[in-house]
Amino acid sequence: MSKAGTGLLNEALVSAVVNRWRDGGVAVVYLETGNADRMLTEAVEEWAAKESAVFWQHRMETGYLNWLGIPSEGWTAEGIRGQVTEQLRRTISFGRASGQNRAVNVATAFSAGVALTRPSTPPEKAEAHLIRRIREAMLRGIRGLGKENKESSVPDIRARAIAGNGYIIGLLANAVPQFEHHAKVSEVASFFDHNPNAQGVVIVKERKPLGVIMRDRLYQQLAGQFGHALYASRPVELVMDRDPLIVDEQTPLERVSQLAMSRDDSRLYDIVVTVNEGVVRGAATIRDILECMTALRTEEARRANPLTGLPGNSGIEAELSRLIAIGDPFAVVYADLDYFKWFNDCFGFARGDELIRYLADLLVGEFDASGSRRFFVGHIGGDDFIGVVEPEFAESICERLIRSFDLGVRRFYGGTEVTAVENRQGQRIEQDGVSLSLSLLYCEGNDGMKLEDISVCAARLKKRAKSMKGSVYVASEWKNSQPREK
Repeated sequence: MSKAGTGLLNEALVSAVVNRWRDGGVAVVYLETGNADRMLTEAVEEWAAKESAVFWQHRMETGYLNWLGIPSEGWTAEGIRGQVTEQLRRTISFGRASGQNRAVNVATAFSAGVALTRPSTPPEKAEAHLIRRIREAMLRGIRGLGKENKESSVPDIRARAIAGNGYIIGLLANAVPQFEHHAKVSEVASFFDHNPNAQGVVIVKERKPLGVIMRDRLYQQLAGQFGHALYASRPVELVMDRDPLIVDEQTPLERVSQLAMSRDDSRLYDIVVTVNEGVVRGAATIRDILECMTALRTEEARRANPLTGLPGNSGIEAELSRLIAIGDPFAVVYADLDYFKWFNDCFGFARGDELIRYLADLLVGEFDASGSRRFFVGHIGGDDFIGVVEPEFAESICERLIRSFDLGVRRFYGGTEVTAVENRQGQRIEQDGVSLSLSLLYCEGNDGMKLEDISVCAARLKKRAKSMKGSVYVASEWKNSQPREK
């Protein structure tokens, strides 16, 4: 597609969107194709090439992200979704009628999710705004595929990877050219000659990566006095880099960034290969990784609670909405300090802030040490926190949090022996200081739960936990559209 730009989120895309805001609006359209065959992906690319409104397209692991210029008024997300869906289905049907044998079910082959951007957004806030719209479109597309195609399942990569906290490399990587290990060096050189934008290729054996060849390095080898004669007819495995950076597609983007930047200077800008069960799935460039990391950190900083640096309410809502939309089981842990007002009154607000930061660090540390592949910790405000984790790790996290908190909180009393506290009504209660109340809610996933249901159930559990003396956790589960004590 020569007329459209590419890339998930970079300076050129942000500039292109801002420029189009001067004349109208911009919609981001995510087309979720699941595990579709090659014919469907070709149809999507054919539609984008013919559709004049498309000015940017990025191919993702199981779908396409498209950016469309639209008039500033009279358009809704649902209207655009309907139009794009109809256009794409006509493209697929035309291909079938033309004898291309596209073996796809036109009615259930894909799902579209649409989000509208706001032309009134200041340019300096455009990047963060576009990240939110990408998330919105992707979530809608994934939900749609689950409804329209009951036989397909949302890929596991999506369940753990939709932007924000825990963004993984598989969502950023693009398709990468591959050559078998016995291919000739001249074949790779010819490929680079005819594809000037290709930075590197992956050398494989039975679809598993053996190494990479970068354009500049290969040209340097062939440019010598006898380089071409020496290497051109030899197998590529003789000249490939045998120690490239290869990561599982579920690896967090931040971890990949650290690994990539720790390489020696000669390999610093080599592509990063992503795999699934050892099989090549794609590759990402250092530029894409760093641009995405910058954008994500900008967004995280904007959303973070200023005291702890943890995601605030908007980030929490986005994470819970994502999990509900995906439909996989998860557990929610609400954490709240008891008698925190008494502590502030006795020891001052500065030490109160220290105690809140201590609890934040403790939560992150225990969730991180749990062994769960994915977790999330957010700061609701004041002394209220929330953690989300895979269900099998939740109870042990609560137990460790209580033990660790009761031991660690003592140092905040400055050597004072505490035997009693006061509640908010000024009543004296025999207790050895601040305690921790945890509300643990197990969510089955796709069972009719809504975002507000989590808050209501957590408030009920929180009231029970606070009625008990000392640091405790109270657990319940949401099942069959109603909470049930566990």
